[in-house]
Order: sequence, then C-alpha cells, then structure tokens
Amino acid sequence: MTQEVLEGKREIEGQIPERRPEPGELERRREAASEPAAGGRLPVWRCRVCGYLAAREKPPRECPICKASADRFEPFPLPGGPTFPVWRCRVCGYLAAREKPPRECPICKASADRFEPFSL
Repeated sequence: MTQEVLEGKREIEGQIPERRPEPGELERRREAASEPAAGGRLPVWRCRVCGYLAAREKPPRECPICKASADRFEPFPLPGGPTFPVWRCRVCGYLAAREKPPRECPICKASADRFEPFSL
C-alpha cells in the first residue's frame, strides 16, 4: 500500500488479492515439514556459503542467513568428504558448520566468543 492511499489522496485500484492461507493449511505445512525421512531422521543440509545447517527432507529454496539458492546446499556430513566442526551460538542456538565460528551470529549478533563446539 502506498503512502498516498494511506493518506486518502488516491483510491485503491482493483482488489487486493487474498494472501492468507486456507484454513488448516499452516497445520498441514507444519506436519509435512516435521515428517521424518525413512529411518526416522531428517537429512541435514549445509549452506556452502555461510555454513548454515538445515534438517529437512530437501534443502531450503533460499538460505535464511545469506540468501544463497538451494543449489548452494550440500548434504551434511559429506559422505566420504571433509568434515567441518559445528559451532553453536550459546545465546540463540544458531548452528554453523565451518572451520571457525562466525565473527558474529547472523541471528542474534553475538560475538565469536559466544560460540561453542557442538556435536550432532
């Protein structure tokens, strides 16, 4: 909505499309996202750009931290490949798989000294 419409200087042209989900849609999405893969555990995906970890059936369409696309994600731990230490922010719980902890947590902005090694 523009400032002109808010101030009453201009009328809205056409209808505003409905963007709220259908009743029950949010619950269906949550259930689908939490369904474990075969064997009871979800695969973990690592963003190759920032080290963000996501436990889900498929990699996210976009990294919520660095906005990298899904093709920049790889399975974690890498089968037969290098292993990365996992760092956990003690303030918010953010996990990153990389050689060193981030200089700053992308979620809560805590400094690197607030990260601790974490094992999956």
